[in-house]
Amino acid sequence: MSGPFVLSIAGFDPSAGAGLLADIKTFEQLGVYGLSVCSAQTIQGPGHFADLRWTDADWVERQLAFLLQSYTPKAVKIGIIGDLALLGRLLDQLAALAAPPLVVWDPVLSASAGFDFQQADAFEDLKALIERVDVFMPNRQELERLWPQQSPLAVAKTISQQTALLLKGGHDPQAKGLDQLFLAGELAAQWPPKMIAPYDKHGTGCVLSSALTAFLALGQPLTTAFGKAKDYNLQFMNSQPSLLGWHRSYQDE
Repeated sequence: MSGPFVLSIAGFDPSAGAGLLADIKTFEQLGVYGLSVCSAQTIQGPGHFADLRWTDADWVERQLAFLLQSYTPKAVKIGIIGDLALLGRLLDQLAALAAPPLVVWDPVLSASAGFDFQQADAFEDLKALIERVDVFMPNRQELERLWPQQSPLAVAKTISQQTALLLKGGHDPQAKGLDQLFLAGELAAQWPPKMIAPYDKHGTGCVLSSALTAFLALGQPLTTAFGKAKDYNLQFMNSQPSLLGWHRSYQDE
């Protein structure tokens, strides 16, 4: 197999618009082979989230351990995870590899999913876990929920002293579509939207983070990889009028 292996650790969405199925579709179109670990089963579809059942933590760890016996992923995307202790143990498994992969963490903080980081007692405890990944991809609202006493930009600058932080602007009413990269405590790059997509889509956050993971696995520098991931996401959003989108071969413009 010529393409590198990549891994998604995320939830199952039966509509295939988000989560593992969206990630695998994205990986396939971008020329990497997608592996998956299911962290949760959901009952959802475009515009409606009905319920979630977490996969038993031991089962999640066993899935990952089994895959790592045969495959060494170049990059890993982490989405919804039941608790921080489990995330730490998964990161331990990945770090123990002879060639540890790049890790992209796209946190899912929706209250409907039952995953509330606000229960974390201390900024430093959570920050230490974030620093174990290579790229942290929250949006502004997620940072506000995580650390309500601090401004999102201040938090982004602090975290980025150790970990690259991509602050997503897709849902920011004040700067919709403006994505910002923070490195070494400073704003390093930003991507205004090339155009406002005419159609909303279910799963755009998953598609964006999995596209970034794929391009990183292909050896692209972070800024280049994110620019291409943003373009792929826009292509996905413009694919058709409904809330579910088509995944098509990426056209590098």
